[in-house]
Amino acid sequence: QITQISCRRGGVGWSNSKLRPAGMLVKNAAKTTSGMTGFAVRFSNTVREVGQHGRRGASLQELSCWHPEVLGFIKVKRDLTKLTGSNISVDFDDEFMQRVFDRADIKLRWPVCKEDADEMRRPFPEYEVPANAGEIWDEFIKSAHLMAEPGCRFIDTVHRMSPGVPYGHIETASNPCGEQCMPPYASCRLLLLNLISYVRNKFKPDAYFDFEAFAEDVKILQRLGDDLVDIEIECIDRILEKLKCDPEPDYIKKPAVDLWENVRRVALLDRRTGCGFTALGDTIAALNMKYGSKLSIDFAEKMQRTYALSAYRSSVDMAKELGHFPEFDAKLDIQSGFIQLIQKEDPELFADMQKWGRRNMVLLTVAPVGSLSCETQTTSGMEPVFLLSYTRRKKGNPGDFGFRTDSIDANGDHWMHFD
Repeated sequence: QITQISCRRGGVGWSNSKLRPAGMLVKNAAKTTSGMTGFAVRFSNTVREVGQHGRRGASLQELSCWHPEVLGFIKVKRDLTKLTGSNISVDFDDEFMQRVFDRADIKLRWPVCKEDADEMRRPFPEYEVPANAGEIWDEFIKSAHLMAEPGCRFIDTVHRMSPGVPYGHIETASNPCGEQCMPPYASCRLLLLNLISYVRNKFKPDAYFDFEAFAEDVKILQRLGDDLVDIEIECIDRILEKLKCDPEPDYIKKPAVDLWENVRRVALLDRRTGCGFTALGDTIAALNMKYGSKLSIDFAEKMQRTYALSAYRSSVDMAKELGHFPEFDAKLDIQSGFIQLIQKEDPELFADMQKWGRRNMVLLTVAPVGSLSCETQTTSGMEPVFLLSYTRRKKGNPGDFGFRTDSIDANGDHWMHFD
């Protein structure tokens, strides 16, 4: 599945938490497993190998904070030759974070949760390793500072807040940069608005943010996001038609056919979008605020509240016009913490959503917006300016049109530099 998605320039995320830790007994010729990290490297190399000659794959590998190999996973990218085909992230839950605050001794375990143990028909836990939660967190912070990885996901918060969880869409992983947590086979269509374009009289004493224009454009963007679902279905249909016409026997084609049929099924089931924004740092500056000040935080909260309510209004209006996502159930929907916030902030919108449903199960995402922010010459995502100037590197293939090799790294990858 990694290969199938990567060869079509797609990105994929997955959790490695069900992989046995190194040293556990297995019933094969190896006698003991080589561990999760060995498989993580293999998966990363798959993305690298498929992503040659103009194809560009992307992946995010995640691991539970309770997995016995979590410390090695946290440190793995300090070696610049390891996992260069994947981003990585750690899932932290409420219990672990409390142990971090207490600097408590803990026992890492496999399987990491009882649900996994039940699914695999194994005792819970089967394998334990002593550790200290505070020390693991310290190493996580160190790696995040040194290498900008791993990222983190606060999994209990995700499950409390996500509009998809009440429908049984348990978010097992997220897409390649950690933007949106998703169940198996789900896909996210990322779109964004450039916030600084809504600042009137930029950097002047009477600068202000045009919330009215912003709210209307969010509604349009959400509709475009829904249109992208249908465009994606058309593309998947072309993939399936090609597979049908390929000369290989059916048993060879079956894994690929099953994958794309599942992606198609889930896309129609949840009609998931990922509407977000970029240039928050620039916008705060253009409004004559200091990034991180109370004024800037209050503005950011108001902006995101406006964004969320406008996007959901658009999705509800589309549901009235075109129909809601197939699984919509008003009684289930209210179990989501995020939907409860909408009920509090906009009772009229909530009432309409209870009556008509909404077109899309999940709507919003704040992505890092790296490359696109370079194109628009803005600060990326939610970040402020961190350097007045820097050198950006782009990986490419020698011989590609317009590509120039400025450096070659320890893996033999070629990079072009931009100042």
